[in-house]
Amino acid sequence: MGRQPISATRANGVAALMRGVGRVRRLVRHGLGMRDTATPHVAAGDAGLPPIHSLVPEAAPIELVSYYKSFSDYYPEAELQTKRWLVRNAQADWVALDIGANVGLYSILLSRLLTHGIVHAFEPTETIGILRKNLIAQGCANVTAHEVALGARSGEFEEPIYRIRGAAPETRAYRFTTLDDFVDAAGLRRLDCVKIDVDGFDLDVLSGAARSLARFDPWVIVELNHALATRGRSVGEALLWFVGQGYTEALVLDQENFLLRRANSATDTAGGLRVRFDRAPILLPPAFVADAAVDGFFDTQSTLHGSATHENALVLMPGPRWNYAVSWARRDMPLGGPIVIEIDIEVAAGEVGIGCVDAQMTEYVGKEAFIEVAPGLQTVRLFVADATRVGHLILRNVEASGAMSKAGARGAGRAREAGRIGVAQRARSPG
Repeated sequence: MGRQPISATRANGVAALMRGVGRVRRLVRHGLGMRDTATPHVAAGDAGLPPIHSLVPEAAPIELVSYYKSFSDYYPEAELQTKRWLVRNAQADWVALDIGANVGLYSILLSRLLTHGIVHAFEPTETIGILRKNLIAQGCANVTAHEVALGARSGEFEEPIYRIRGAAPETRAYRFTTLDDFVDAAGLRRLDCVKIDVDGFDLDVLSGAARSLARFDPWVIVELNHALATRGRSVGEALLWFVGQGYTEALVLDQENFLLRRANSATDTAGGLRVRFDRAPILLPPAFVADAAVDGFFDTQSTLHGSATHENALVLMPGPRWNYAVSWARRDMPLGGPIVIEIDIEVAAGEVGIGCVDAQMTEYVGKEAFIEVAPGLQTVRLFVADATRVGHLILRNVEASGAMSKAGARGAGRAREAGRIGVAQRARSPG
């Protein structure tokens, strides 16, 4: 079979529930060894940054005037499936709660969609200042921001709450309320959508919301992942809670966002929970444009790492996960500015990651592509904003089970001079 260009964000599995269904699971930016380890900026927003845009499938992008610089690579293509679902399904008169509103991506989107509705946004950390700046800048008059945490009980409690992913939690006294108590205090007569993303407190929030969920049966969008372990809970425990509340079906968006509603549940699950995944591709306009080719950017001679070995045209990459397998050194040539690296790769077993690292092999430069098994060659394109930072192109085993991966790149990566296309411009381009 011929090459299969990788140009779409595809749905994929949730850890411990189902393997990913797409060939490329995602592009990620992280430190070496594990995901989400980029050193965060810990101030409550970075001053003097230009506005940044977050793509919304089938709608205009969201502009953020305040945000954390360390997550500037995350915002542009964050949670595309969840945003698409809201664009397609939210009704103008909904009442919605954005619990764990962070910098306001969902609050702004809901404000835009709920033209005759209202949104209550909850953010207990210093990020509330960023949230309010973005709401004011976007004219979100139908959004009320609350500097309060939601949980299983109401009152003031000292708790460790994560403000920035990858950083330590911030332990201090926070004001808490339950969702049920808030609904009573606000006098809400309807509740149509509840979005929950609270880094481990998700089951606490649900426990304090049981009465309102039973009364109004809103759509629930809740992020369930490894963060639950910080509270001694698990994804399985959360799903069992939903089963006990009468939910029988969940749609998984963006790997970790579970969408549930009793009225839309299946009736033949024999007391269990039917889990489905959004597998519809999201085709995005390109983030960059490639220009002139740069000959010989990488050395054609590769270097094996650890216990990796050759097997004909493939490299055998033993576990555990994150083990380096093979690299190509950058040649000494005067080239700066943005570049695109193109790699033709065959993945025969497991899952592999390929990306550019610095000369010391201590930090990724740009994003790493995760690639799954597919017949024939796949073409991966990596964008690097500053070619001078590139030291090596590296291929490694990222198979979650730690099992052997098998893959082979057809020669060293090809480099091309490039230019970035801004998100606002991409949103106006045909996708």
